Amino acid sequence: IIGFVGGLSLATALPQVSSGSYATLRRFSDGIVKEWTSSVRWKKDIEDISTEEAYKVLDARPIKYRGLDDDSSAPLEAGLSAESVHDSGWTYAVGYDAGTETPRSVHYEMLVTPLIKIVKDLNTRLAALEG
Repeated sequence: IIGFVGGLSLATALPQVSSGSYATLRRFSDGIVKEWTSSVRWKKDIEDISTEEAYKVLDARPIKYRGLDDDSSAPLEAGLSAESVHDSGWTYAVGYDAGTETPRSVHYEMLVTPLIKIVKDLNTRLAALEG
């Protein structure tokens, strides 16, 4: 059973394709739910992310907020605005309103990649300073 916001759920029988207990699933714009794979076996046109491109993700705006329907007693949540992630150039990590270019959501799992690139760059720079 997969639960979605709004109380909707989807029961599905997906084939067990990996030895792990978990599979990352994504509902694509065409409504199809598929496993989100990471192996290079399922990828093409592979390129390294440049350090310059990775650092652009730091232009995204970290915010604290309450939802429009929350009253002032609701705890603040933390996140990024989809608009600021879009403006940073990391459009890979933005979900858009159907049929538009209006930012709707952030695919936070896609932000791990530039952050790893940034940490590797900082680690290299630190090692050079310490050396």
